[in-house]
Amino acid sequence: MKKNLYVRFIPLIFLINASIIISSCAFTKDQPTDVELLSSIENAFVSVAKRSTPAIVGVISSREVENGDHRQEGSGFIFRKDGHILTNEHVIRDAKTIKVRLLDESEFDAKVVGVDRNTDIAVLKIDAKEDLPILPLANSEEVQVGQFAIAIGNPFQLNYTVTIGTVSGKGRSFLRDIGIIRYQDFIQTDAWINTGNSGGPLLNIHGEVIGINSLIRRADNTPATGAVRAGAGFAISSNLVEKIGTQLIANGRIIRGFLGIRMEEVRRGIRIEAVYKNMPAHLSGLKRGDIIIKYNGQKVEDTDKFKMWVADSQVGKQSKITVLRNGHE
Repeated sequence: MKKNLYVRFIPLIFLINASIIISSCAFTKDQPTDVELLSSIENAFVSVAKRSTPAIVGVISSREVENGDHRQEGSGFIFRKDGHILTNEHVIRDAKTIKVRLLDESEFDAKVVGVDRNTDIAVLKIDAKEDLPILPLANSEEVQVGQFAIAIGNPFQLNYTVTIGTVSGKGRSFLRDIGIIRYQDFIQTDAWINTGNSGGPLLNIHGEVIGINSLIRRADNTPATGAVRAGAGFAISSNLVEKIGTQLIANGRIIRGFLGIRMEEVRRGIRIEAVYKNMPAHLSGLKRGDIIIKYNGQKVEDTDKFKMWVADSQVGKQSKITVLRNGHE
């Protein structure tokens, strides 16, 4: 009886083994080769470039200097199909005239809708008489370090130059030496960014804007908005871009909350170093030496994020600040 059972199972075992072999062969056959994988990635980059360039523009500004007019070229991209364009504030600073050049080489006079030097963002408007292609904005909170980053712009007047790299870091806000840009939320990239890229988009593999290319670090580790870079470029995060751009279109300017203090980051929060007379902090009773530990219930951990929270607060509306004074809340 045992012998018969054993014999009966033999064909079944052979069938199972044959099935596994056939299945394995089919699986191996369906696997793409290395060249096919690389070709697929290459096609994705090519597709992003083709789909995105119609919405990317050149920004040409002219300003008066001591010996005549100075021409400066940068980049930008179409934010709304009615002709609203996003770029960097430093690209058009002190401009006497501004022109926008589209992919088909047509040029339009541009008017300034609004600028914000505190974030280096500007909105322009052209009258193109027809709907224009736009670039969608990604949620920069979802950007991952290590993902692909694609920069498109006009460095050295080489129109629609595409460079590819990765997101090297996000939430960068430690660039103290860049002066006027007070509210910082940068995405760091090793995609090559040079003079003329400023104002252009940094894109993900889906063709969505994750940031506006704004500045670079030079070989001597100093920041610059125009130079040959040394491996580190910085783009203003798309979430900050969308917030500022939308407000500029609506109001022409940015209205920010403020406290009127000088502060320093410490282990437990932010210590107030000075309180300016008749400013909101002074009028609310905050004192030098107080350590701010919460703002509207959110734990305060660094000065840059705290500045953003205060700036985003509605002017005239009360905010709750929790402080440590003499070791007690």
